[in-house]
Amino acid sequence: MGEVEHCNRLNSLSNSVFELVSSKGKYVLRLPSSYAQTLVDRHAELTNLTAAASDGLTVQPLYFEPETGVMLSPFVEVSGQTPEPKQLGAVLARLHSLQSGFEINRDLAGWVYRLLEAEKLSRLQRNRVAATFESLKGAEHWRESRIVPCHWDVTADNCLVTENGVLLIDWEYSAKGPRAWDLAYASLELGYSAEQEAEFIAAYAVGSEKQSNISDEVAEMKVSCDLVSALWAFGQQTDPALNQDLKEFGQTRLERAERHLDALNL
Repeated sequence: MGEVEHCNRLNSLSNSVFELVSSKGKYVLRLPSSYAQTLVDRHAELTNLTAAASDGLTVQPLYFEPETGVMLSPFVEVSGQTPEPKQLGAVLARLHSLQSGFEINRDLAGWVYRLLEAEKLSRLQRNRVAATFESLKGAEHWRESRIVPCHWDVTADNCLVTENGVLLIDWEYSAKGPRAWDLAYASLELGYSAEQEAEFIAAYAVGSEKQSNISDEVAEMKVSCDLVSALWAFGQQTDPALNQDLKEFGQTRLERAERHLDALNL
């Protein structure tokens, strides 16, 4: 890549990410946070990332060190816009149809309970998260969601709109999982309205499957998405390398999960 001439820090909630400019071009360097190291299987990340890149869903890194998670990738020029619901729905349909890679299957309930045990929560926070998730077990649709290759972190920052379409980045938490996870998480994190979510799901739906079936899965899965986001935020506060105080973020996500649960009328 040649000698680095400029180094600019890029926005990232947890990892340290830099834009490197050299005589041979522009690159992105990722230095993982210590928090992520306890939860991420780097060998699986590389396998999943490579499978997605083979289908044009992301960029193949130039260098990846599984032992540490240090990664160097080509810099991608983007429009700065967020993807349209139809665009993102079609991209996730492609991802969820991949036939190779993604050997690890993440059990959602096991993931929630692992985070509950791992994070330094107050007794009130732990009790609220546990009670909300236990109440969700009364819902039926989310537990029947088809298991597919998932990104697990579809946020606006992780969706790059380029002249050639939408690319997904940051595959740290990628694994097989319920399809409704990616759909619900994307809808929440991109702030879709009810109309936008319907457009998003319509673009995702394949064949003769009823969109209402997918919508039911997504409505219930939103509770789990916000619970995991809250647990992630509470856990980030224990990492001295991070400057953000994510307590408010976690509290907001926990409260939203409780509102979503109430709306289900279980």
